[in-house]
Amino acid sequence: MWVVDLGRSFFCLNMAQNNSLGLLYRAYHEAGHVAAMAFTAQGFEQIVEVNVIASKRFLGVVRSRGINYARNLNLVPIQDQPTMARREAIWLLAGSAAEAKFEGVKFDVEQLAEEYVTCEDDGGEAIDMVGTDINIVGSMADKVSRRYYPKWRLIHTWAGLTVELLEESDVWSCVEHFAKHLAKVGTISENELEPFFAPIYMKGYESARWRRRLVLPSMASTERVKSTLR
Repeated sequence: MWVVDLGRSFFCLNMAQNNSLGLLYRAYHEAGHVAAMAFTAQGFEQIVEVNVIASKRFLGVVRSRGINYARNLNLVPIQDQPTMARREAIWLLAGSAAEAKFEGVKFDVEQLAEEYVTCEDDGGEAIDMVGTDINIVGSMADKVSRRYYPKWRLIHTWAGLTVELLEESDVWSCVEHFAKHLAKVGTISENELEPFFAPIYMKGYESARWRRRLVLPSMASTERVKSTLR
């Protein structure tokens, strides 16, 4: 089992508040991750738990039993790595992007990277960049960037797609519904996730526009593959 996210964002001071507002920021952050995973079916079925009860190790977390391709892109055939990196980056960035939308400000991915470097935890220690979403996204961009498509152009493209995904009304509706409930209960297990995200689960496969953006097969093709495996 691995931890998807350490719940640290460029609103880290808001998230770290030990009050109901801080809890809500953390809930929106994790809800953004899960909604993007549901929409693209990228690891959603492997989620074990979503938790926003802060500890010394993390402020919020999504736990999964699946393979962490974002940190192990080398497990993917080299020709498929750019596509996998794009899908993984979208759900990784969706946490901070959901916070920005909740706050009502523009999601600035370069500000996100900069504020991670300067942000400190409650003890005055600089936050370790290694486990942060933006650091993982940056590492993937390093691996799949090309001279004609450099690292930060890739990251800006991925960030733009993330914002566009959260602008989908049904996606944002799921984020809000889930975040508000998560802030109340603190922890939600895998068996409780489906009702919150059923309206958008694999919806990326149903839309020609999003299939092009995410390089996904059509729903019909997916069903044909599934039928051969039964």
